[in-house]
Amino acid sequence: MDIGFPIDFVVTWVNGEDPVWLAKKNEVIQKSKREDEFTSENRYRDLGLFNYWFRSIEKFAPWVNHIYLVTDQQVPDFLNVRNEKVTVVDHKDIIDEQFLPTYNSNTIDLNLHRIPNLHEHFVYFNDDIYLNAPTSPLDFFSKDGIPRDTVAQSVIIPTESYDHCLVNNVILLNSNFKKKQVIKDNFGNFFSLKQGIECVFLNLYFSIFPKFTRLYDPHTAFSLLKSEMNKALKKAEIITNETFFNKQRNINDISIQWIRYYLIGNGKVKPRSPKVSKAAQSCEIEKVENILFQKKNLFLILQDDMRLTDKHKEKLNLMFMKKFKEKSSFEK
Repeated sequence: MDIGFPIDFVVTWVNGEDPVWLAKKNEVIQKSKREDEFTSENRYRDLGLFNYWFRSIEKFAPWVNHIYLVTDQQVPDFLNVRNEKVTVVDHKDIIDEQFLPTYNSNTIDLNLHRIPNLHEHFVYFNDDIYLNAPTSPLDFFSKDGIPRDTVAQSVIIPTESYDHCLVNNVILLNSNFKKKQVIKDNFGNFFSLKQGIECVFLNLYFSIFPKFTRLYDPHTAFSLLKSEMNKALKKAEIITNETFFNKQRNINDISIQWIRYYLIGNGKVKPRSPKVSKAAQSCEIEKVENILFQKKNLFLILQDDMRLTDKHKEKLNLMFMKKFKEKSSFEK
């Protein structure tokens, strides 16, 4: 479908078993003397399924303009770098030298708009987000180029250190936007039935609070605008720089969710159901299989779990091979 503007995909990836990369990371961790969920192995582990990410894109989004793979001096063994539709982007190409090396995914995410030649409209994927059904550009952006997202309110229930980042995002939201005015100006977004009755109920319930408690933060692929991302970061310049100086995720970070909040606050989104994505832990083999072959969700989110065994990996590989049989042009 020709919608009149190109859409790029951006995906971040790391091979956490690469000895050179691992040595650099371990040196940073030792200097910081920190061991918590921010330094957990599963945040950097490669499950050996990344080639299926490219197969899912070629099968279900052949219309994509270009793919940018963001890595830290690494290239997947299978990748066909001669394919004119893919570009490998190193951290040094988008992140200021003073912040490198970095093992902070927030720093990496918040510099994606600096990718050379990246188009205004782009979709950001983690490497654990696979397309699971045929898509069109209209699943990501409206005809007039507005990103699609879920516009629902929520509440933060602290369970891990990362929740500090969510609080920081909400502080920025409340310091830059008046909640009543945002809801008034974007009533059709907040109360759109396209998002499902659950989202409408949440927005109705939280409307009695004078400030935003949180916006719904889906783990999915984000539709973003490069120019608006640049504006959002300028609004949060001080805390953005603090984030960049943290070599690993830190409780004073902000995350890419702030970019979504900025778009939602300015009314530059179109409502989308949160049910476009379905998540499963990597060791939940039956659930993964059900999503891959029974569900019609656009995205499968395969969350790594430290309980994962070699047998789990073998079963996952067989399932993905069955779903994505055809080798993609992105592979050697």
